[in-house]
Amino acid sequence: MEINDVCYPQINKALDKGLIAQLFHRRFFSSTSPDNSGSIVIESCEINNKRHKPSKSFVLSYHLSLLDTQTGTRSEQVIGARLCKLGQGKRELHEECEKHSRNTGTSSQVVYVPELEMMLWVFPQDRKLVHLAQILDAEFLKSHLGEMLPLLGCNPSNRISGVQADVLHYLPERSCMIRYRLTVDDPSHASCEHKIIYGKNYRDDRGVEVFSIMKQLLEQLPKCAIPLVYDAQYRTLWQSHLSGVPLEWRDLETNNAPGLLKNIATCLAAFQDCQVQTTGYYGFKEIDEQLFDTIKAAKPQDKSLSEQIADWVATLLAIRDELSWPKEITFPLHQDLKFGNILVEENSACLIDLDSVCLGDPLADIGSLVTNFYRNGLHAGRDVAYVNNIVDLFLSSYENSVTWEVDKPRLNWFIAAAFVHEVIRRILRQRHEIDLKHIQTYLDLSKRYAGLIVEELENA
Repeated sequence: MEINDVCYPQINKALDKGLIAQLFHRRFFSSTSPDNSGSIVIESCEINNKRHKPSKSFVLSYHLSLLDTQTGTRSEQVIGARLCKLGQGKRELHEECEKHSRNTGTSSQVVYVPELEMMLWVFPQDRKLVHLAQILDAEFLKSHLGEMLPLLGCNPSNRISGVQADVLHYLPERSCMIRYRLTVDDPSHASCEHKIIYGKNYRDDRGVEVFSIMKQLLEQLPKCAIPLVYDAQYRTLWQSHLSGVPLEWRDLETNNAPGLLKNIATCLAAFQDCQVQTTGYYGFKEIDEQLFDTIKAAKPQDKSLSEQIADWVATLLAIRDELSWPKEITFPLHQDLKFGNILVEENSACLIDLDSVCLGDPLADIGSLVTNFYRNGLHAGRDVAYVNNIVDLFLSSYENSVTWEVDKPRLNWFIAAAFVHEVIRRILRQRHEIDLKHIQTYLDLSKRYAGLIVEELENA
């Protein structure tokens, strides 16, 4: 499915992995040998983190697998990219360099590719994460993290002798989560120990609010990551290690699945029972904006699909008007309930990545999670009927875990809407190749859940 965006006609070339590999080889690696053929070759080029706002922006990242043909050494390199509007490349490049110099007092490390009017940042350089390179510098971290040792239960006299940093999740121009394995020496006992902490680097001061929310939840939840400190200078939130592994679909295909789903439901019920002070709110205004954004996102790719989504959005809004809704509801919402943000153990589950926590209707979160069950199930090759059973088990456990009665029509509306404003919108903006094949299935699922509401209204 090609993208037709008059402001960014080079999008399809930017998504051509073969073309990009050739351009990058000439730009970065052709001078690594005397004959300019280069000893570094690009074995593969994968495209990640695509974000498209039609006529406004197109951001993505390239993951290169490299081979040094002289030494046989293999390595990885991530390159973040932002397309410039047609004919505006040099102007946008000049503005970017001036802005970076004004904000940081240093020269920008941006690389410009005129053939595609594209700006590049070679990781850990990043357009907005201006402190990322420093918080990946092991020598800097040995002294910088030393102040946190008492928070990790170490003696003030202890010293950090080694730091291993592993990037866990990187969203260009947004955030980067890093795990740090520290080697801590204790001179008084001539011994050392190992500690694990995590640092999340932000493009702005969002970490201040996240730190506050984490501290509030720590006092109310049985299991939660400990927020150590928010480092305003480097826009980094430091937090403790938390036991458990991220939920995966294969966990739901074992005999332990019913217990696991019950643990997840119990975890969510406990989270929604917390009291959180925050100004963030997610309601119909935000959902409506995302529904209409989905229509806009489809237009450059498939006019017929855009019209189909527009018709269905109008129907969803009409169905919503037929339901009874509470005037004000302010439960905590996680707002990013994908599988990777749910840590599971044998007898418990807990939530991580609390960047988007706000207030709103708790069924909006449940609707989001239900769509993620389907998304992961389809990725794993399971059919809709199989996933239905998983969803039914989870919803039954959730209803038994909360202290209030779940309003089925409201829940089904949130599920139906989330298939559009969350799943399909993200597919269209991020260009997930596997998911693009399932768009019609997600639309059909949205209509199925909305149909349950209509049936209930007719039988009322």
